[in-house]
Amino acid sequence: MEIIPNIINNKIKILSIFGLSKNCGKTTTLIKLIEEAKKRELKILITSIGLDGEKFDSLYYFEKPLIKGYKGNLIVTSKSSLDKIDINYKIIKKFDIFTPLGELYLIKLIEDGYVEVSGPIILNDLKTILDEAKNYDIDLILIDGAIDRKIGTYFSDGVILQTGLNIGESIDEIIEETIYYKDIFTIKKIDERLEEIILRNYPEKKYLIIKDHNLIESDTIFDTDFDYLFIKGALTSEVYESLEDKKNKNIIVEHPTKIFLSKDDYKKLINSGFTFFTLKEVKLLGISFSTFDQNGFFEENEGKNLFKKLKETLKPLNVFNVMEKQGD
Repeated sequence: MEIIPNIINNKIKILSIFGLSKNCGKTTTLIKLIEEAKKRELKILITSIGLDGEKFDSLYYFEKPLIKGYKGNLIVTSKSSLDKIDINYKIIKKFDIFTPLGELYLIKLIEDGYVEVSGPIILNDLKTILDEAKNYDIDLILIDGAIDRKIGTYFSDGVILQTGLNIGESIDEIIEETIYYKDIFTIKKIDERLEEIILRNYPEKKYLIIKDHNLIESDTIFDTDFDYLFIKGALTSEVYESLEDKKNKNIIVEHPTKIFLSKDDYKKLINSGFTFFTLKEVKLLGISFSTFDQNGFFEENEGKNLFKKLKETLKPLNVFNVMEKQGD
């Protein structure tokens, strides 16, 4: 199945692939997107939060799928990764951005070939790159991210969640984990009135406590009644401890990836009547599923059965397997 039509129909300009674990198939999904973009003659820019496209996994040392770029593709990558590219390219810009793998460069491929992509690791550096991208004729920016590299989704218009057999040791665990992140990435944007209150007071406070659409002055959320609580920064287990005795409240975060609660703590708040909102809404375009099983926990047919079960459970969300042939 093709992924690009859904991206075009939703007018997505910046797409992030969010992997729920290491080696769960996001590079394969990225490769599929690059191939589809080439067929449609889309002008794309590719980058990664951290390293991607290496030949061997750094932890388990099995061979990984290589990223093939095509003539005309723009890529933001590090000096270390540039040194490994065997094809012709043109340096467009050298960024004043330093990473563990060296300074970052914007390059344009002169011919087709395999590339290693290692991009920014800090949110402000990603913003610098995306701001620079506005100066070029680009149809789509592809950002390869992961569960431990959440910044990739922060400026994205759309997200594809990458799940698969590698994210858990049982069918139920994989389904629960996938549903949790699906729920996180589909929380709704707050209304304009609340947004105005928050943005007007945004720089000043770590928390904003709102009751009857008015700000409440308080140094603690432990003993304060509220309708809405805006949290600037991460929603962590420490904040959860201040909330677990409350019921039927509304929590507003800056962005879905600012929710750092465990799956169980998130469930407890939902079961206590909590509703979550965000300042910045992200369009979840679908969930990509991989049957790759590096640990050997599953029989071959279990992967196929899990894929079918996820498709049924997550309807009407688009769940797809980029390795599956049409008609399978």
